[in-house]
Amino acid sequence: MEISPEILERQPYHALLREGGFEAVKSHGIGAYKVFDDSYFLWASPAKMQELVAAGSVHKFSPSPFPHGPFRREYEYLGDYPVHSPVFFDLRLKKNDLAVRYHLAGNLPAGLIFDRGLLTGQAQDATGIVHLRITAEAAGRVDSKNYMIRFFTGAANRMNTFTQGNYLRAGCGPRMVDYEYDQTYYRLIPDPLPLPTAPTEAARRAALWVKQEAGNLPILLFASGGIDSQCMVQAFLQAGVSFKCVFMRDVGRSNEMDDVYFRKFVAKYPAPFEIIDVNYRQFLESYRYVEMAHRYRFNNPEYGILLHLMDLYPDCYPVYAGRPIAASPLDDRSHILSLCGDENLSKARYLERNGRKGCIEFISSTPLLVASFLEMRALKDRAFGVPWLYKDKLDLLHEAGFDVSLAPPTKGTGFEPLMQQFPQDEYGNLLWTMHRGPLKSLYCNPARRNGITLRNGRLVDDGFQLIRPFPDGFSWDYILSNDVRNFH
Repeated sequence: MEISPEILERQPYHALLREGGFEAVKSHGIGAYKVFDDSYFLWASPAKMQELVAAGSVHKFSPSPFPHGPFRREYEYLGDYPVHSPVFFDLRLKKNDLAVRYHLAGNLPAGLIFDRGLLTGQAQDATGIVHLRITAEAAGRVDSKNYMIRFFTGAANRMNTFTQGNYLRAGCGPRMVDYEYDQTYYRLIPDPLPLPTAPTEAARRAALWVKQEAGNLPILLFASGGIDSQCMVQAFLQAGVSFKCVFMRDVGRSNEMDDVYFRKFVAKYPAPFEIIDVNYRQFLESYRYVEMAHRYRFNNPEYGILLHLMDLYPDCYPVYAGRPIAASPLDDRSHILSLCGDENLSKARYLERNGRKGCIEFISSTPLLVASFLEMRALKDRAFGVPWLYKDKLDLLHEAGFDVSLAPPTKGTGFEPLMQQFPQDEYGNLLWTMHRGPLKSLYCNPARRNGITLRNGRLVDDGFQLIRPFPDGFSWDYILSNDVRNFH
């Protein structure tokens, strides 16, 4: 398979486009990702950029420091594929450079061949995550890269969501593979939920399930000062399960409110805890998240900070509170059950691809816990077509029996103030132009996702039928057009 020289020479650029420039750039076969107001991030060869300037499509551009590495293909996770399906991956360091010698370390599945930087063939058997390390030697220089791939049998793949019994399933397209941006992204609860109980009792049982899953591993609750983390800690205290809380504090004080409310909570509910300091801005500016994004797939660099916690504690059973349950408006008779999305599941991909155990969405970790929340009046009797606000979440958790008296006055992702630490240049705020925008250009959300229909507190089994747009919840346009009160 021949790759054009222009593609091989592509580099990352920041650009200011003239009026009509977006369509003109697209007509040249180049994707431009809007980052901040009128600035865009794109991948192109130096010659192509000069051509766009000469054509009047680009007003100004600058090379981006965003890492693009020596290997042309940077995706560390190559994807999920059915057995007996042909695959072709060009992993060469330089096209047609015969002086490069390639070596592969790892157990290559039967039916695949690695030769001179090309991975081809058809896998004969299903696999778990297969780890491959490719080394390229040329002119005294050695470059290495780690890759992963998985092969499955049957009609649909089964990614591990690290929920009880893997009751929640997720993936792209009918086969639910890891990532295909041109396919619909699905989340499914295919089996009936159990009979509910009191949510606090369901949460207590979920904590006992975590204890059983953890075995001899110490349990660490990665807690913020938010109310979801507070409810998670309450469940473990009520279950009598041994644990320690870990709170990550930004030395730049972007999560200062979380810090205040975390301290208030552990003063009221004494529990062993540890506070660690991490420099969020320095973490991002070092581009440490880029390799993590290739390995675990996320398109907001802040998720690298969240996953960094698990790197710091390799010999534990990590537990995150996760995304809260909510009822988003759909129409005049139904809601959408809001559960964790694809980016939240980057934590599940972290666990699966490192051979670890953990619980990444405690608030919805068991089908009993979800079923019990759905019995609450805050969900069952909710008016249709009304946005779900932070206050609604507090009402739901209070009705469920949790103490919400120390809930922060508002709570988004916890990263909203981080933007203020980054300066502005002619292309926009550097958090967006140097980090968020480039990463989104690599791993954009699929255009569509399914919804799990919720009607009067009951899930409606409509399978793949409810399809909605999949906006990027951290995009600049989304931040400007939505009230932070709606983010939860």
